[in-house]
Amino acid sequence: MTKEYKSLFASALLACALLPGAIGTSMAADAAAPKMADAKRAAMTGEESALATSAVDAVKAVLADDAKNVMATARGTTVTLVGWVNEPSQESAARKAASKVPGVKKVYSKLHVWSTDTH
Repeated sequence: MTKEYKSLFASALLACALLPGAIGTSMAADAAAPKMADAKRAAMTGEESALATSAVDAVKAVLADDAKNVMATARGTTVTLVGWVNEPSQESAARKAASKVPGVKKVYSKLHVWSTDTH
């Protein structure tokens, strides 16, 4: 094992020892996000549900198959987009498409961008 790898391994081991529970926390939060969105959707009125559905339909019209991981919730005239997109430009396109839906006054984005960075 080279000196660099030993140093990297030691740093990783130290981080695991000092930060128990930090590993996997982000993955657990990501796994809980769809359940939270489902709970928020269940609390929506019929009008809010229709608004959220229309917002997702508008996003799908713009992003096509890339919108398969996008969901929406609505509270009054405010829509919140949640999920994952492939590029930052898709996040802004999704916000723009949802904002054009009749009845939508504000759009918040909780969309995450998939990272392909391997550095």
